[in-house]
Amino acid sequence: MNKVRYISIVRVLGLFLVLTYHLFQDILPGGFLGVDIFFTFSGYLITSLMISNLKNANNFDFLRYIKRRFLRIFPALLFSIFFTLPFVALISSDFSANLDRQIAAALGFVTNYFEINSGNSYESQLVPNLYTHTWSLAIEAHYYILWGVYMTAISFIASRLKNNKIRAVKILLVINSIILFLISYFHMQSLFFNSNNQSIAYFSTMSHIYPFFVGSVLGVLFGINLVPKISGWLKNKIRLCKIYTTIFIPIIMTAIIFICHKTNFDNKLTYKYGFLTISLLSAGLIFLLRMLDELLDKSHKESKLIEHIAFISYPMYLFHWPFFIIFSNIFNSNLISATVTIIFSYAFSVLFAYNIEPIFYSASHTKSKIFNKLGKYIIVGAVFFGFICLFVNANILINKSDISELEKEQMVASVIQNIDKIENLKQGWNDPDIGFDQVQKVENIQNSQKLSDFGNKKTKITVIGDSVTLGARKKLKEMFENSHIDAKGNRSIADGYDLIKNMHDSNILGKYVVIALGTNGCENWKSIIDKIIEEFSNSYSLIFVTPYDGYWNESWKSYKTTQYLKELKENNTLITIADWAENISSHSDLLGSDKTHIGGNQDAIDLFVETIAKAINQADLKS
Repeated sequence: MNKVRYISIVRVLGLFLVLTYHLFQDILPGGFLGVDIFFTFSGYLITSLMISNLKNANNFDFLRYIKRRFLRIFPALLFSIFFTLPFVALISSDFSANLDRQIAAALGFVTNYFEINSGNSYESQLVPNLYTHTWSLAIEAHYYILWGVYMTAISFIASRLKNNKIRAVKILLVINSIILFLISYFHMQSLFFNSNNQSIAYFSTMSHIYPFFVGSVLGVLFGINLVPKISGWLKNKIRLCKIYTTIFIPIIMTAIIFICHKTNFDNKLTYKYGFLTISLLSAGLIFLLRMLDELLDKSHKESKLIEHIAFISYPMYLFHWPFFIIFSNIFNSNLISATVTIIFSYAFSVLFAYNIEPIFYSASHTKSKIFNKLGKYIIVGAVFFGFICLFVNANILINKSDISELEKEQMVASVIQNIDKIENLKQGWNDPDIGFDQVQKVENIQNSQKLSDFGNKKTKITVIGDSVTLGARKKLKEMFENSHIDAKGNRSIADGYDLIKNMHDSNILGKYVVIALGTNGCENWKSIIDKIIEEFSNSYSLIFVTPYDGYWNESWKSYKTTQYLKELKENNTLITIADWAENISSHSDLLGSDKTHIGGNQDAIDLFVETIAKAINQADLKS
């Protein structure tokens, strides 16, 4: 098989974007689009190889194809899990919760659906899963199987033809690619715009598989072995084509990086145009690099550095995320965490790519020079370290809990809140979050007075919060008499506005309305805050609590929300700010393992309640 020179640039670009996004998200908040570059490249490469093998063997061997794909992706996955898992012992036990299911999902290539069923958001998780990043591997495996089945069926149909079998296969592949591309693309639009959790549209195989089919079309038209007519045309226009490649390759790469710098995960334009644009630009880049390979003399060699990085790009992708989660919980500095992550990921990737992976192929694979000189010592060391890892991994998995302490805290607080709501219903409380129809079904409501009047008499302080507030709910209830605390996980500012409006319409809001939201980002968060102030500041004393996240950066909506609220504090006298972000930032060690939630720490709970209490006193003085 002929190797296409310079094509490694695509892999390196995709790896650079993903690593930068995960390690320094404020620099490239849209670096997650690098995964779609990998998807497009895989679609191109697999389809090209399929056609090339079909030409050589005159038939398509599905079992051989699946075996090669499995040996390409599974050993590295297993190796990365085996050698990253022991490091979990160095951090909070919260990260070992649910690990058996995470590993099973990763090894079973269903991490994307595991994340969907867990209700997790890609960018916001109570406790980050160590192997969330294998969701992309799951979709890739699904594509391999789907495309292998299609190729088997298509080659069987083509085998019945007497002439032009390869041409028939290519035509059918292009038609199927276009049809599946359209189905997948529009399915993503449907899921994103009709679901409360955009991560479903992101994780689902059916909605996010279409970049592969962009690559598949390119693989048919401009694969590893070009059609002689195309190859001849390129060589006849060699001067013009060289100019095109010289100009447009850097332009496309710059455009991709620029888009990744300007976009973010939950922007609707990302789902409508972002993934598609990156896929098309990636296809354009692959085409130009393929053209460059065809035009340049065979004496031109690909950069050894680019070739090396591309060679270890897959294990680097597998190792970097769990290592970063682990080291970011050990070191306070993001720069140190990122640096150590790169060092460890690189070391393990080189070990695997040059010394372990060749075992699954042939002995002809080149081993690293270090291995050739120190081979037996490396083997002995690896075996010894492997036994240690085996013991530590077994200990972690045996002693792991089913849920983390953070999740347990949230569940208990939610149960207590639901019990309180039931008691309120019994006493005649109209809770908009439960529904008026349920109030009417409560049999022991003996008071005939209007529910809205009852609510006004009972409530002086209303707190609308998210999962952070949920962790301090019990203390808030004890601290503030005649208060109504409504906290819920994953609640955004948009959700909070809807609840406040419903409670206002039901006439059950207290005099002081505390809005402790912003941890969970949403579209138009800024305009929603302005809308809350405009509609309710004349009727109630509004108190906004600034959100805090120990891992945030300037691109995060939670960070921007905090900065905006601080600006409002200086310019708007109608509201009061409870600066939780300022107060907890110097005591972040009190927070849970995610550096956002309170995590059951009593000192953190007291500080949170105290922050709100002081703000309510300030609001009282204003009124």
